[in-house]
Amino acid sequence: MTSSFATLISSKRDDLNDGTGRNSKKECVLPDVMLSSLKRINPTIKEDKIKEIVKTLRQDYTGTDIVDTNYKLYRQIRNNIKITVRRNGKEDFDFVKLIDFEHPENNTFTAVSQMWIQGKVYYRRPDILIFVNGMPLVFIELKNSIVKIEEAYNKNLKDYIRDIPNLFAFNQICVLSNGLETKLGAFNASYDYFFEWLKIDSEKEKLDREAILSADSVKDSSVRYFVDGLLKKDRLIDYIENFILFENQRIKIIAKNHQYLGVNNLMESVENRKRDFNGKSLVFSGIHRVQANPILWLCLPVK
Repeated sequence: MTSSFATLISSKRDDLNDGTGRNSKKECVLPDVMLSSLKRINPTIKEDKIKEIVKTLRQDYTGTDIVDTNYKLYRQIRNNIKITVRRNGKEDFDFVKLIDFEHPENNTFTAVSQMWIQGKVYYRRPDILIFVNGMPLVFIELKNSIVKIEEAYNKNLKDYIRDIPNLFAFNQICVLSNGLETKLGAFNASYDYFFEWLKIDSEKEKLDREAILSADSVKDSSVRYFVDGLLKKDRLIDYIENFILFENQRIKIIAKNHQYLGVNNLMESVENRKRDFNGKSLVFSGIHRVQANPILWLCLPVK
């Protein structure tokens, strides 16, 4: 499904030697991947500073207000972490990036299947987690085609949030699929706000819902549209940077399929457009992306 991602199957519940590099099954990050990734994308930052940040990020957030924690961590992901440094004998500051938004390929993408996570009472094992630089940003629950998506929301996603809330501290996208139907949403959104992702490059693409519903392989199913449309490295990074916002720091809103495509296609059109003005070519480019009300996704990406 994610051929360009590193993949890992972690199926050993009681064995820490499961390939994830964690010191405890309560951990939800990939610490070794995180350390190596942050060192790579922050070449001017000393290693001891990077290690301090990794130590903080790999903590157990279970006892916190997970919605508030998710908001704070998203701001760090998007705006970087400010640190104190010394330059020329004087105190100064710098920023540590958690994701390299300018160069998507510079980040580490890992798809982990069946990673056991220990909660206060129960162990849980998500079907697939997509990590970026060791952070679990995408949660994917796969069900049999006879199981309704709403059941996956009520009986699986809600159970995970209750039993292993630590997993959702970093989460940006939750995906529920039974093959015939695939829906996305924020982890704390009600089911009514989960939506389909069935167009890959343009809002004008025509859908053959009958073909999707009768698909007998993944490549023809609804999952393919989500994978091809959003799990490409550059698209996933763009989405995380520009298409997630919070209302009053509590209500997480992630852009729908048509908003993402509409905004990016509009931006591409505007940036490529040239007008001849008094004999000079005027190029519309460098439009700044600003975090704004969700309705502005229809005309500008948010930042």
